[in-house]
Amino acid sequence: MFFTNERHFPLGANGMELDGADLAILRAVQEDSRRSLRELAKLAGVSAPTAAAKLKALAAKGALKGFSAQLSPEALGEHVMLLEVKARPSEVEAVAERLGALPEVRVCHIASPHRVLAFATLLDGGLEAEFHEKVGRIEPIVSYESFVIRKTVKDLPLAVVDRGVMLTVKCEFCGRRTKDEALRVKVGEITHFVCCESCKAGFEERAGRLAKMVGKGRKAGAAQALKERPRSGAEAHHH
Repeated sequence: MFFTNERHFPLGANGMELDGADLAILRAVQEDSRRSLRELAKLAGVSAPTAAAKLKALAAKGALKGFSAQLSPEALGEHVMLLEVKARPSEVEAVAERLGALPEVRVCHIASPHRVLAFATLLDGGLEAEFHEKVGRIEPIVSYESFVIRKTVKDLPLAVVDRGVMLTVKCEFCGRRTKDEALRVKVGEITHFVCCESCKAGFEERAGRLAKMVGKGRKAGAAQALKERPRSGAEAHHH
């Protein structure tokens, strides 16, 4: 569950508004994830604490998936394959999950109601037959084609950081992302976002149940602590 401090991202009519500093930070870490917090703050024109808060908020809302170096499979002598897999609409989710569970598969997308696209990396070209055997054992697959990537002509990050970019709001109850106006749910000092009245009611009910469980847990813990508390000399003498 993500907790959002509303002051970092004002909620607009079409999602979370990103200001110039947010965009500068996203652009900077996309270009070089090794940049220090001081560098990010300088590039964004904000203080280091503000940059740190914005970075944390961007990560919490899913805009930053992580910080990692881009390695070249070609330079490492590895073989990259593209798979185009066909499945029945009722089984496309299951096919994607099983295909994505293979260790060789690095990226897996559902591209249409009956099509899955995946990229797989093999340490050696001689492992291709073994990999095809694994894919063939995924029974819901109707058919598939595979293509060995011979040369990469262009490989840029998929996310485009530019003016007008807005964060979609992820419903903290059903998990759906939307650019429509979200509803706020305040729990203590934390503001949560949900996509509709139905999810708002479900979120509030769940939050209430959790609060009761926490309350019961604290009472039980306090009672247990009292039982286990060593007696003072006066208490021991009294007993």
